[in-house]
Amino acid sequence: DDIFGEECYRNTIAVRRGIKNVQAQFEDVSALSQGHEYILLYSKNSLSRLPKLSQSHLEQKPGKWDTFWRGTDRPTMRYELFGITPEKGQWRWEKNRTAEAIENYRFFLEKKSQQMSLDDWFFDNLTSTNKKLNFVRKNDEDVVQYYVPPSDGKILSDNWMDISLSGNETIFDTEKNTDLLERIINWICRSSNDIVLDFFAGSGTTGHAVLKSNSKNNSNIHYMLIQLPEPSNKSEFMTISELTKYRLIESGKKVKDGNPDWNGDVGFRVFKLDTSNIRPWEATAESLSEQIDAYVSPILEGRSEEDLLTELMLKRGIDLSVNIETRQFDGLTVSCVDGGKLFTCFAKQIPASSVEELTKGIIDWHKSLKVGKDTVCYFLDDAFENNVAKTNLCAILEQHGLTNLHSL
Repeated sequence: DDIFGEECYRNTIAVRRGIKNVQAQFEDVSALSQGHEYILLYSKNSLSRLPKLSQSHLEQKPGKWDTFWRGTDRPTMRYELFGITPEKGQWRWEKNRTAEAIENYRFFLEKKSQQMSLDDWFFDNLTSTNKKLNFVRKNDEDVVQYYVPPSDGKILSDNWMDISLSGNETIFDTEKNTDLLERIINWICRSSNDIVLDFFAGSGTTGHAVLKSNSKNNSNIHYMLIQLPEPSNKSEFMTISELTKYRLIESGKKVKDGNPDWNGDVGFRVFKLDTSNIRPWEATAESLSEQIDAYVSPILEGRSEEDLLTELMLKRGIDLSVNIETRQFDGLTVSCVDGGKLFTCFAKQIPASSVEELTKGIIDWHKSLKVGKDTVCYFLDDAFENNVAKTNLCAILEQHGLTNLHSL
C-alpha cells in the first residue's frame, strides 16, 4: 500500500505452493503445512478496469437451463411472464428481450427440435448470422428458465489453486512457474505491444513467459528485466545477471523450436547502469585551467560509440528496443536508428578526406528509407579534422534535406 497506494489495491490471489512437505518425515507435526502463497494485485490508478479472466475447460461444457428470476430488487424488471409476476426480486432481462427469447424457443420446438439439439442450433445460427440467440421457457415444474449456451471456459475468481506458484524445473527455490506468469500476462496485457516489467529478474522466468505468450497469441509484448549483478551460487555463472541472460537465450531457442511457424523476435539487449558519457563540469577556482583543457573533448575516456548512442536514445526518448543498423563509410561507422529517424556517427576522428564518402553514404541510406525530413543527425564536435571539414559536411547534408544536425 505504501508503494502503490491503498486505493489501487484490487485483490489478493491465492496460488498453490509447489514445495514438498518436509514434515512428511515426522510422525506428528507442530502445525499444518502452508499449501498456498499470495499474489497482490494493484492497478495503476483506482479507476482502472480489469478484463475478465477466463479459464478454458478441458472439454466444452454443454448448454444448460438456469433460473430466470434474480434476487436483486428492481421493480421496473418485474412484469407478467407465463402468468407469473414476481412480488420481489426481478426477471433477468427487460421485457422486449424476454419476449424475443420466448419466441426463439417456440420456433426451435416447432421447426428445429426434431432435427438437432438446442446447442447445435445455437452454434449453427451463431456461425451463419454471428448473433447469439436467447431462449426462455417455463419448465414442467412451472419454473421460468433461461438458456445458458455451451461454454469453453469459466470466469476465474481470486482462487488460482489450479496452478502452482513454483516452476517445474527450478533453478532457485523461489523461481516462479512460467504458466502462472503467462496467465497474468495474457490477462493484464491489452495491447500486443505492451511492456512487462520485472524488477527482480532472477533466472529470467518472466522473459520466458512473455516469449511463450507471444508465440501462442502472435503478439509482440516486450519485457524489461532488472537484476543486480549479485553473486550466483551456480558454479557456471559468476553473477545472477549472467544466469538471467543465459536463461533468456535458451528460452528463446526452446520457444522457437516448439513453434516453428512463429516468426516472432526472441532477441534482447543488455544495458548496465552507468554514469553519463558526458564529462561533468566540476571546476573550482583552483582547477579551472585543468577543466578547460579536459573539455577539449567533453566525452569521458573509455566510452564507446555504442555507449554514446544509448545515452542519446534515452535523452531523446527513443525506445531502446527499436531496430539499429550500422554501416561503414570510408572506415567510419554510421548507426541508423528506428528506420532512419536518427543517424549518428560518433567516430573520434573524421578526416576531411572522408567527408564526401561519409555524407554520400548517409544521404543514399536516408533516401532509400523514405522517412521524410524529420531525421536527426549527430556527430562528435571535436572529431572533425578542421572547421572546413565540419562546414562541408553540414552543407552537403543540408543540400539534400538533412537539416536537423547536431554535435556533441
